[in-house]
Amino acid sequence: MDIPEKKLSGIKQLYLDKKFIEAEELCKGWIKIYPQSAGLHALLGASLEAQMKDKDAADVFKLCISLLPDSSSSYYNLGVVQYKLKQYEDSLVSYSSAIELNDKYVEAYDNYGVVLNKMGRHEEAIFKIKVAIKLNPKHLNAYANLATAMFGLGRYKDVLDIYTKEPNLHKTAVDWAKMLPSAKVLKTFNPNEYEAYCQKNWFVDERDVVNSVDLKLFYLYLKRDLTGNKREDLLKSVINTMHLKNSTEIINPKPTKKNSNNSPITNIIGLKGIGRSGTGLMHGLIDGHSAVSTMPSIYFSEYFDPIVWKTLTAAGWNKLVDNFIATYYILFDSESQAPVPGKYSEKITGRGVADGMTALGVDGNESLYVDEDIFRAELKKLISYCDTLNQLTFFQLVHRAYDKAIKDINTKNSIFYHIHNPTLGSELNFIHYTPSARWLVMVREPIQGLESWVKNVEKDYENIVTYIVETIFEIDQPTYGYQDSIGVRLEDLKLKPEATLQAICGWIGIDEEESLYEMTQQGKRWWGCPASPDYKVDGMLPFGTTSIKRKLGSIFSENDQLILRTLFYPFSVRFGYVEENLEQFRLDIKLIRPMLDKMFDFELNLAEDKNITVDKFICSGSYLFLRASLIERWNILDQYGSYENMLKPLIIEK
Repeated sequence: MDIPEKKLSGIKQLYLDKKFIEAEELCKGWIKIYPQSAGLHALLGASLEAQMKDKDAADVFKLCISLLPDSSSSYYNLGVVQYKLKQYEDSLVSYSSAIELNDKYVEAYDNYGVVLNKMGRHEEAIFKIKVAIKLNPKHLNAYANLATAMFGLGRYKDVLDIYTKEPNLHKTAVDWAKMLPSAKVLKTFNPNEYEAYCQKNWFVDERDVVNSVDLKLFYLYLKRDLTGNKREDLLKSVINTMHLKNSTEIINPKPTKKNSNNSPITNIIGLKGIGRSGTGLMHGLIDGHSAVSTMPSIYFSEYFDPIVWKTLTAAGWNKLVDNFIATYYILFDSESQAPVPGKYSEKITGRGVADGMTALGVDGNESLYVDEDIFRAELKKLISYCDTLNQLTFFQLVHRAYDKAIKDINTKNSIFYHIHNPTLGSELNFIHYTPSARWLVMVREPIQGLESWVKNVEKDYENIVTYIVETIFEIDQPTYGYQDSIGVRLEDLKLKPEATLQAICGWIGIDEEESLYEMTQQGKRWWGCPASPDYKVDGMLPFGTTSIKRKLGSIFSENDQLILRTLFYPFSVRFGYVEENLEQFRLDIKLIRPMLDKMFDFELNLAEDKNITVDKFICSGSYLFLRASLIERWNILDQYGSYENMLKPLIIEK
């Protein structure tokens, strides 16, 4: 006997309303009465998957298949969670079964290609994904996955054709981000063809760029080799366009006519880092300062993505606070698996556990909890005094309500915002809203920082390339000249904490306090991020020096280091990591140029480890993108001898 449809519909509605825990509990209760109901089990599996309980979801979907062997959707759902569990071969089998039962299953063909891409089997992926597109030419995800497969084979021109010529695609920030590497490769290795391509295709025509924020971001990235006023003018143009497109205010239908202390905190400090450079440590030290309002972890890093604000305001003023709590529920329960917005609308789960927010306190057995009812009541009261709200004013009031909820009664004059490693769109939207904000950027000896960053993904070549490119460009940003920005060396923070923290306090405009010398989150002892190479059973010491004394060479050979050290030379001189030696630098610049056309030693080791031939490796899109990016940096140094928009170091009194 199956569960009545009316009861099943009620559970479905809970799931659609994203009340996954309630849906799970109801499913489990009704399964005791209707143990053979495939529909109940399917909903239970979906609710578990939504909470990122993938192992449990896989078991439930297998049970669904045993109850209803002809259900293609059960095989498909099983394939989804198996992929998330990195059971790639099993995932392929499940998708194959779904397709055997339904040869028109567009999503199954597409996801089959996604798994093949992950396994490096790009030719096979192209075949499967093209079937999905043939079945449904408007299935947009398939085009992005097809582009990924093309890029994996080094077919960067095909990638650009997909994104510029396919009429069904709506150009979004995600699309532009996926186009960037291919455009960069074309620009570097086929400059004449690139110029002709620009003239033929509207997406990089400077005259049309003024009409779209996404296009402007794309253009800004491609024009990173501009110097002087051109870069600053382009940056201002992007931010002004964002003002026109994203300054969405929500109107209070019934404002309260009462006086309130709603004056916003305008001294906002954005915290981010270059590579792996100790942003978590800096955040943990600032936490607990009586004059500073700050939120735990990096949950908020993509808050200024315009899509986040659209999501929060979608149901209108009266649902704004509830939507915020649902979107950032992890703020109130660090053990929650509820996802938070990540880059390009990706959903990030388990952030509280991953960042050590569930191992706090003297004994490391406490979790962060905040009373959401107190927070809700306070935030609703605060916004009731506002006639309108935008993304910034709501952000400021959220901090006030959060301080109230954690019983912090101190008067705040600063917000310390751990924006971490945001997308370009989120960062520029933050700048648009907060033109007077300042940047505290953590830095570290660049090669050491890179090795620390890639250590956890040393066999994932695509990620390694991303980290190298991000780091080599992050040292030279027009935003550093647009707003007050300082770089703080991790080495200084570790070796001379008192002088460094005193200088930081002076720069922020706060007093030195004892709390600055303890790593905390919400006032509780924080032992560091468990993913850190320096995290041990008993956690991390704030001013331990293991990380900055680690020898180089775990990833990059001496030849690799020579190339990177030369490209980082202006930055390293400015921050005192190397002595200035212009004569040697000029020699090294000439020496490394032919080396950029060859494989790095770490790439040779990776190819051997993965049993990939050299010919195949050097044809990959990631290989070409790394060369294009490093050659662009080399051209700047060869022509100008330095980078124009580098950070200024924090001045520390001796």
